[in-house]
Amino acid sequence: MNASPVRLYLSLLAILLSVMFSVAGRAEQSETFGEYTVHYNAITTNFLEPTVARTYNIVRSPSRAMVNITVMRNTDGPVGEAAQAAVEITAINLARQVRTVNVRELNDGGGIYYIGDFPFTNEETLEFVVKVKPEGQEKTHTLSFRQQFFVD
Repeated sequence: MNASPVRLYLSLLAILLSVMFSVAGRAEQSETFGEYTVHYNAITTNFLEPTVARTYNIVRSPSRAMVNITVMRNTDGPVGEAAQAAVEITAINLARQVRTVNVRELNDGGGIYYIGDFPFTNEETLEFVVKVKPEGQEKTHTLSFRQQFFVD
């Protein structure tokens, strides 16, 4: 059974928003650089609904994760405006092995998301280094965060 485009959009939006703003006991993960705020998170891909994963070619698996980056231009109002950017992500494990996370842009209904997915091993802790250069800007901003992943 095929899902309607509106249903797929709403499913993706709900997942991305819940991932960005939920996770009990954790503060929102974001950093502000001048007029931009970068929201970021990482989850295992088995949390995605199958139709959303198929639509955006993301492999659902308990041993794969994805990083989601959203760049917002700060404006008057509570949300801001989605901004295009060049985004690069590297992941470094505890043995200091570095891997590049391939990032692609998803532009859907006015939202712009930068998604990269990758395999991981059980209990692997990764430090993500994210470089963001908003379109039309000269400066690249760098942020980092650490997350441990578990195979369910």
